Amino acid sequence: MPISAAHKAAYMMGMEDKLGSLEAGKLADINVFSKNIFLHEEDLSSVETALTIFNSEIVYDKND
Repeated sequence: MPISAAHKAAYMMGMEDKLGSLEAGKLADINVFSKNIFLHEEDLSSVETALTIFNSEIVYDKND
């Protein structure tokens, strides 16, 4: 499993038990997009945010 930059940063701060990977019990802010942003660069202008979770709360839901 590759180690992410977020995990390395959390490790360097001594916070790898709270941050740095998506695991139960860890803190994370998450954005969900309408399209896969890694597939086609020319489609980036049409990508929309579908969902944003911040501090364990849904702060934006396109469907609401």
